[in-house]
Amino acid sequence: MAKGKFDSLEDRMRRYASASAEVAFYAGDFEQAYRLSLPTRNRWLMSNTQIYDKSTQQFDFTAVHSLQEFASNMQSLLMPGGKKWFSYKPGIDFENPNLKLIIEKKLQKHSDHTLRILQSSNLDLEVNLALQDAGISTGLLQISIDPENKFSPIRFEAIPMHQVAIGEYNGKIENVWRKFHLPVRDIKSIWPMANISSEIQEMLDVNSNQRIELIESTIYYPDNPDHSKYLYSLAHLESKFELIFEPRAWSPWIPFRYNVSIGETWGSGPVRAGLSLIRQANMLAKFELTHAGYNVPKPLMVDGAAILNPRNLKMKPGMMLNVKDSRNPPLVPLDITGNLKFEQLSLQRLQQQIRDMLFSDPLGPVDSSRQTATESQIRQNNYLRRNNSSISRLYEELAVPIVKKTTFLLEKHGLLPNFKVGDDNIEFNVDGQTVDIVFDSPLSKIQKQEDLQAIDTFYQSLAGMFGTAGPTAIIGATNIAKLPEIMAEKLGIPLELVKSEGEVLQVIQQAIQQQQPPQQPQPQQIPQAGGQMNPMMQPQ
Repeated sequence: MAKGKFDSLEDRMRRYASASAEVAFYAGDFEQAYRLSLPTRNRWLMSNTQIYDKSTQQFDFTAVHSLQEFASNMQSLLMPGGKKWFSYKPGIDFENPNLKLIIEKKLQKHSDHTLRILQSSNLDLEVNLALQDAGISTGLLQISIDPENKFSPIRFEAIPMHQVAIGEYNGKIENVWRKFHLPVRDIKSIWPMANISSEIQEMLDVNSNQRIELIESTIYYPDNPDHSKYLYSLAHLESKFELIFEPRAWSPWIPFRYNVSIGETWGSGPVRAGLSLIRQANMLAKFELTHAGYNVPKPLMVDGAAILNPRNLKMKPGMMLNVKDSRNPPLVPLDITGNLKFEQLSLQRLQQQIRDMLFSDPLGPVDSSRQTATESQIRQNNYLRRNNSSISRLYEELAVPIVKKTTFLLEKHGLLPNFKVGDDNIEFNVDGQTVDIVFDSPLSKIQKQEDLQAIDTFYQSLAGMFGTAGPTAIIGATNIAKLPEIMAEKLGIPLELVKSEGEVLQVIQQAIQQQQPPQQPQPQQIPQAGGQMNPMMQPQ
């Protein structure tokens, strides 16, 4: 089996240096965006030993709260907790209508099994952190598996983006480098198969708590065979020693973006797109606090020729001051000018723009407390349509890789039930050929509702056209036996509740026969003289 061709460590380090230079170009904007919207994960432009006061220069927290709501809203759209948000469907290899329903029922069990594993993992926690990063620029998850843990074998980690450099191939982020520090004693526990150099072993012997700088990377090689298209590596940058060199068929990284500007690799989330608004709001909040500081209490002007010594005077409520002339007091409060109401209105306007930018209120402002369910649904549908392209990108770069990589790892380690068609075991490949993925997204729900309304209109129109012929004519004109399966799929009903097409057709025929009136005895015509016919009822 061919192993594939890979660059040397030196060449790969040069690729990493080039990707890091691109990060440095955006680091200034990223530092400001994280400082104003996600201060708890802000380590841009900082050394690993530098102490950072995360609240410095933070006066307005609208962006902080709105970014958290943005991540929660996106998560509820993509993968709502406690709900089935995806399912396996037969690929193009199983388009035979006689097999399709049987295979769909089997695949539902497989998708339920995968969903239970994802729900038992830490996906809900980590994907929320990564979506906050994507709200600024780019999010990154790392997936791993512990085959010994049968209940919860899949684990995720949201990687801090200040540690990361990325590279794109054909419009998709394929190359990922992560530079980080950890105690040298943790290397073997995290990577049991890692090779230890003499220099690293000396660190272990002298001081196992010493922190070491490592680069974890995965580089894509499109011309290699399928089993070695990715090279996973762990290297010690200082000694240029490679602890792990592992060709793989898959990448453990899941990078994703909410939006991308033309010619850029790093994403452009709503925070980065509206950074100037967030700066202005923060500045106005600072002015408002400064204005309040000057007015409560106000600065005092002291008469320089007065006997009063301001350095020895301690002002207290209710105290009395002796003055010779009340018209010229020795202390006069400084009158601070400025329109505080205008500042507050301007700040409120900017804060609302920031909330709108981060979709804190997807339904928009409610003009009436008696908002109808129809109005709420229309607002929700309009919100989804406005953000269709960005949500579709998140499905493509986040939701699809999560399901595909999870399925691949479970199947690889024998943690998925056998997939049989007849007596044959089929390899469970989520590639569109054997198995495909269908997401129960809000946009798909809107489309399914519209499809159901169209079906209902279609059958009502047929009933009006055929008149008294009614059900019999409709059954003859349409493939009505397929209708229960189609409606179950549109409504998300388990296919175990739906009979096969032949069984449905048999039930329909029996129902029609039961509704037909009993046959009446037919009159028999008896000829009479003169050619006249005399009807007589004769028993059959």
